[in-house]
Amino acid sequence: RPRSGSRARARTESSAAEADNKVSLVRDEERTMGTVRARTYLRYAASAGWLSTAIIAFLFLGGQACALLADFSLKLWAEVSPAEQQDPVYFDRFLAFTAATTAAGLIRAVMFFYVGLRAATRLHDQAFRAVAQSPMSFFISNPLGRILNKFSSDLGQVDEQLPVGLFDAVTTFMLCLGSVVLAVIAIPWLLVVLVPLLVVLIQVRSYFLSSARSLKRLESISKSPVFTAFSANMSGRATVRAFGAEPRVRAAFETDLEANGRAWLSWLFVNRWVGFRLDMITFVLFACVVFGGAAFGAYGLIDHGLLAIAITYCIQLSGVFQFMIRLSARVETMMTSVERLDFYCSLPPEPQPAAAKAPAGAWPAAGAITLEGLRVRYRDDLPVVLRGLDLKIPGGSKVGVVGRTGSGKSSLMMALCRLNEVCGGRILIDGVDTAELPLSVLRANIGVIPQTPTLFVGSLRRNVDPTSRFSDVEIWEALKDVGIDHVVAEAGDAGLDFQIEEHGHNLSVGERQCVSMARALLLRAKIYILDEATANIDYATDARLQKMMRKHPTFAGATVLTVAHRLATIRDSDLVAVLDAGKVVESGKPGALIARGVARSVFAQMVAAGEDNDGNGSGSGSAAPVPPTAPNV
Repeated sequence: RPRSGSRARARTESSAAEADNKVSLVRDEERTMGTVRARTYLRYAASAGWLSTAIIAFLFLGGQACALLADFSLKLWAEVSPAEQQDPVYFDRFLAFTAATTAAGLIRAVMFFYVGLRAATRLHDQAFRAVAQSPMSFFISNPLGRILNKFSSDLGQVDEQLPVGLFDAVTTFMLCLGSVVLAVIAIPWLLVVLVPLLVVLIQVRSYFLSSARSLKRLESISKSPVFTAFSANMSGRATVRAFGAEPRVRAAFETDLEANGRAWLSWLFVNRWVGFRLDMITFVLFACVVFGGAAFGAYGLIDHGLLAIAITYCIQLSGVFQFMIRLSARVETMMTSVERLDFYCSLPPEPQPAAAKAPAGAWPAAGAITLEGLRVRYRDDLPVVLRGLDLKIPGGSKVGVVGRTGSGKSSLMMALCRLNEVCGGRILIDGVDTAELPLSVLRANIGVIPQTPTLFVGSLRRNVDPTSRFSDVEIWEALKDVGIDHVVAEAGDAGLDFQIEEHGHNLSVGERQCVSMARALLLRAKIYILDEATANIDYATDARLQKMMRKHPTFAGATVLTVAHRLATIRDSDLVAVLDAGKVVESGKPGALIARGVARSVFAQMVAAGEDNDGNGSGSGSAAPVPPTAPNV
């Protein structure tokens, strides 16, 4: 097939640029090494509320102090004579400390789980808001499964498991602290043994945590491919079955699942390892209290009542101590989920112009678009996909944008909405540089009809009018204009409250696209972008929608840019722009371009070859080629 010299040079430049920029679109998931930073704990406390956190800490300390004082008052009561034991002051004192312990325990439990739920809710809201406001480069770098993993697995841990684990860890820590303090008060010489035991404990815990943290992070990270594969397999199950790829897909999924299972099993083994060593440390401490107390008690050097209380608490300590250490380690590993959500909370939003302001008056009035040396890329470290693109589009004109796969058609449409990064040149709409406009103003004035429509679970009314700006009459008229009013009629009494399933599965592909078109029609915008909007629908629906767009006053008076999968779709266009390697290689009226002949026109070559807009011949099932002599071209 003949090619122009400029086109060949453009492809050579494109290949050279791609060779020099071998950068992966999808980045590796972030993974923090070492201990969980104090910033993560402070972030969680801040989400819970500083005042609530301080009150809960006071209740924990006060409750444990009251429990010890209750036992100590019982000791004093038992030491007095039987006659003095009848004095109600002893009973009242014991009752007061016991009641204070119970009240502190009840209040701190209610407050703790309430603020824990509040912390998880705030983290979710902040992370979701940050993700929703992130630039398109974030979604290019992060697969959907990775994002779902953080908002399901990680958030589930923060929402359900972390509050329970943290509450139990703090409760057992206060009990262990009280036991040790009481033992030291009863036997001061115990400090000689306690200090080296504490050093051993710190070393064992540090050694354990360095492995447990990494394994927990690895378990969380290895879960993302499982979510990604599951989501992809569910959405593409028809294709997988059609090509008989079930064994390969199943094997790949099981490989990801086994990798996640190995990380989880290793984490369980590490917990069993530390459990045995903690039991040994507890046994040594208990033996020192019992035998040391017996030795010192024989010479009357200690208070026997305090020793009895200390031994009682140390008996409890033998089981609680290991539980406390393992709980604290578990809490620290679960704090990695807070760490991962906190990473999303601090995502940078889409850049806004420093002095952005909406243009005065009705804008845009005509919908004229001027592209001057436009250069676009999707991320700072990715190659430029539009390389100095120049094009002038008069207001109200119908423009067909064609080119083979990878030529930059969709990138151009996204650049008009500033969904990718404009790194050079300008986009002017009615003489206003879009780089100086607030994103909300720019995007609210451009209607977009994508190839794959986005439908929400909910009523038809909500899908057509997500912002609830229009009346039922206006919605009904839009549905009639696109020819989908029969869905409302067939819904019976439900009417516009007809419920649409996830992804619109209870509608046909053509009906989903009509809902998307009705949504855009209600905007009454001056600029519309149709990014291969009719590529996935049948010819009859395509012809009906094309006729509607030619005659409807909203589309008739607007600038319509159509990325055409079928060349017949753009035969009535006022202007055709042919893209290749990120540049406009030719533009003009369809008839004028065809009249140049295949030797001088890329568009004429595509028409003569009977190609669709992806470079496939008509024999592949594409639309019939537009004849060069057709009067409507």
